[in-house]
Amino acid sequence: MSRSAFAPGRRCRTVHPIPHPRGKLDRNAEGTVLAARENLGRQLITVGFDGGPTVVLFPHEIELTSSDGIRESSDGIREAVAVGG
Repeated sequence: MSRSAFAPGRRCRTVHPIPHPRGKLDRNAEGTVLAARENLGRQLITVGFDGGPTVVLFPHEIELTSSDGIRESSDGIREAVAVGG
């Protein structure tokens, strides 16, 4: 997925539990992309999680979501999801 897909302001959620210095983010924790950049050949995404920390993640650790009920994984696969799921 291109870096432009992770544009600031896009909504996303974690695809698995993620440990971080202040605790653990649960699977499906929702947040907003704050920044995307490349460092040493790796894409890094900074996400501000709702009511929680700001964490730097790899693209495979999150999936983009949208208000129209479609989620998009880091490999570009789009699928419809049930509301609240």
